[in-house]
Amino acid sequence: MAPELFGETRNRSPVWSTKQSDIYAFGCVILQARRFPYYYLGDMAIIHHKYTATQPSRQLYPPCLDRHWHLMERCWSTLPQERPLVDMAVSAIA
Repeated sequence: MAPELFGETRNRSPVWSTKQSDIYAFGCVILQARRFPYYYLGDMAIIHHKYTATQPSRQLYPPCLDRHWHLMERCWSTLPQERPLVDMAVSAIA
């Protein structure tokens, strides 16, 4: 789940997913093809890592192409506007 979805709006209304938060999730799905994200942490530590937007550590996962890891990192940007567009993300894994 994208870090911005953990908050709430100024008027306390629910926060809804966006294309940018879907791209964050896409980066997580790519990682899951290798191994479950944060598999090396307990439940509370996972919540803390997600809330603080701490990215998974590359050296704890099976090797993958640099371009794939860099795509995941871009998808996990804490600034939604810095995440790749859908067509760019899809072409990066092709």
